[in-house]
Amino acid sequence: MEQIINIENNLPDFLAKTVSTVLNPMFIAPAMFGWIINLNIHSLPSPVHLFISIVVFYCLVPFLILATFLYLRKIDSLNIMVQSQRTIPYFLGIVSYIIGYFFILLYAGLTGWVGAAAVTIIISAISSAIINHYSKISVHTTSITIAVIFAALLMPSGSGIVAFVILFLAIPLVAWARVRESAHTPLQTFGGFLLGLFTTLLVLQFYPLS
Repeated sequence: MEQIINIENNLPDFLAKTVSTVLNPMFIAPAMFGWIINLNIHSLPSPVHLFISIVVFYCLVPFLILATFLYLRKIDSLNIMVQSQRTIPYFLGIVSYIIGYFFILLYAGLTGWVGAAAVTIIISAISSAIINHYSKISVHTTSITIAVIFAALLMPSGSGIVAFVILFLAIPLVAWARVRESAHTPLQTFGGFLLGLFTTLLVLQFYPLS
């Protein structure tokens, strides 16, 4: 009986950690880009080179930056819980995103959904860095909000209401996981959601999609 109770108590923590890991911003970005590239693969001149560039500059380089800082003991963890440790890793991550955007311009051109997604990520990253320098906001929630909106807008017709519901449930799921892990407060995850929402809508309003 005691073992069953322990399993029941640990299950939410395990689920929260799994959600936070699987839906990490460094994994969400290439998944979102991969979805967009797959939908536009016939109109892109170099989809493979494009995706490789995205994985490198939107996933691998940011991870290596964090791993290096962690190895040098400049940050306490990959989540950078200490406010004073965030500035330089965030700045280097944004630089990596900007370099990645130039490769997107090279392989996909100025217009299109891939470029719009990249600019959205860059603007949200800069905004998050500024906010996190003074306070704290959930980057996880910001990232999943951006990805969900892009995926919903590009979802093939006839996908059905169930697909949309499941897709949008990812946002509160990530928010719950971050709060459960004590990484953020509910207000910080809601702030991340608003940042992702408004940044995406702003970029899609002005970025040339075609």
